[in-house]
Amino acid sequence: MLCSFQTTEDLASFLFSPMFQHLTSNRPPFVVFEIGVYLDHTKTLELISSEQGVVFADVHASGAFENNIHRVKNEEDATAQLVHWHATVYDEKQRFV
Repeated sequence: MLCSFQTTEDLASFLFSPMFQHLTSNRPPFVVFEIGVYLDHTKTLELISSEQGVVFADVHASGAFENNIHRVKNEEDATAQLVHWHATVYDEKQRFV
């Protein structure tokens, strides 16, 4: 399934919505979601949500997060970290290199 969000704020809001939290927050990790850059599908970030919270895992080791993992604190933190990750991995000028 593919979901598209207009902004990082929209995605962060969804991650902390009652619907998503009900799906993921009361159980051990059972699915890994992939977040990607629309204009460059090679730029991806894994999202794992469970009773222990939301985690961003940078399997490409871009250097955006310490030890390539970020435990999300809240919706605002999710937005800030997604923006930081995007700025780290995506450069419009280098896209087709």
